[in-house]
Amino acid sequence: MTYLRLMKYPGSKTVMLPELIRIIEESRCKTVVDVFGGSGLISLNLERVAIVYNDLDPGLYNLFLQIHNQPVKLKRLIKQWVDNLYHPGGKSILQNRSRNEVVRREFIAPERQGNSLDIGKGLDPLSYAAETLLRFNTTFGGLGATYSTEREKSPARNIEKVLGTFDQIASKVRNWRIENLDFRELMTKHDSEDVLFYLDPPYPGKEWYNFNFRAHDFHVLKALIDQVRGHYLLNIDDKIPAMTRIFGNPTFTRRYPNRNGIQETRSMEERRKAYYLNFSYNIGSRHPEASE
Repeated sequence: MTYLRLMKYPGSKTVMLPELIRIIEESRCKTVVDVFGGSGLISLNLERVAIVYNDLDPGLYNLFLQIHNQPVKLKRLIKQWVDNLYHPGGKSILQNRSRNEVVRREFIAPERQGNSLDIGKGLDPLSYAAETLLRFNTTFGGLGATYSTEREKSPARNIEKVLGTFDQIASKVRNWRIENLDFRELMTKHDSEDVLFYLDPPYPGKEWYNFNFRAHDFHVLKALIDQVRGHYLLNIDDKIPAMTRIFGNPTFTRRYPNRNGIQETRSMEERRKAYYLNFSYNIGSRHPEASE
């Protein structure tokens, strides 16, 4: 099955998506609050539920807000930025994997490289949204500091795929409620019995995002999920002692193939994911690539 995908993103749950969708469907909740929305992968591929997308990162919040408010203008601007590179040498620059330093210099303006939290300063909202989307599809993690290597797919191809599905994405986002709140405020604001909170917090011990988690944040999250009136679905990496001490033993675990990087350089051939739920789910039904 083909899923809607807007951007590359660290910690993306593509291989887990079929089961995540199935769990959410079995909750029978009317609204899903995507607390750490990131790339929007989960929200973009859910049906028959209302969506509250949230991210504290101002660039991600603005990107989805502009898709919601001005999709036609944003698509036109992205296409214009890409077409401007299709001068003699431009297209080959984007598609030649060995020339990524040139992509770094030409695809994202030098004055906007560096701290991605500063990138939006001085840009109008549409330009900021276009820059955010292009940056995430041409860099590792999208923060603007590390650019693709020869192992990565062509940046041009990534963007062409996004433009090809942009109208579908926009039709989904048009119906969302979009928030830019700390998870504490968000969960308090939207808690009700017919809500499911989908929780994919920043990875412990990683500095992949503009807003990362510390031990205290995980303790606060645990206190919140213990008190919610609604449902929650939390997934984190399995076998992390600090996480087990905070959240206890998971409801169940799954093993998934590791698709990061090329096979010869993968640090492990599978990844174990821990799922925490406060509602009934038939764990016997699963994505065929997952195992107990």
